[in-house]
Amino acid sequence: SNIKKEKKGDYTLNYNTKRRRLSLEVRNIMGKRKADKRQIFSLPTNESARSKIFNKMIKEARLNKKIKMSDAIHTFAYNLYNETKNIYLISAHLGHKSIEITKSKYDYMEEESYLIKNNILRDKGFINNKFKSRSLFKKGILLSDK
Repeated sequence: SNIKKEKKGDYTLNYNTKRRRLSLEVRNIMGKRKADKRQIFSLPTNESARSKIFNKMIKEARLNKKIKMSDAIHTFAYNLYNETKNIYLISAHLGHKSIEITKSKYDYMEEESYLIKNNILRDKGFINNKFKSRSLFKKGILLSDK
């Protein structure tokens, strides 16, 4: 587990190689870990309800700018792309059904450069020939080129 108990009763959460201290109170609120995919906080799946919660948070933060939920999503995608250059990761995080949706919304993101950089493809021409009739990407998972 990434959560470790310290001598003073506090807990430490290892996340991306950084340690975050959690108080005993926070640990009690979180409870015991039930499953890897279980979320601590959940937002409604309804887009309208998510936007209302987001707008309430903006109001409570006393931000004077008109910020929309989509602005936050685009900022997240932009920052993650700048950090990883992995369009597949971004597409999966955003819940897109295909890499084409991600490419159409974020035209600055390149699929080929990530594949070449990670030795998945030798050159851009390989995509046009090998994957002409099928997708490279399915449900957030990179398909094998074999």
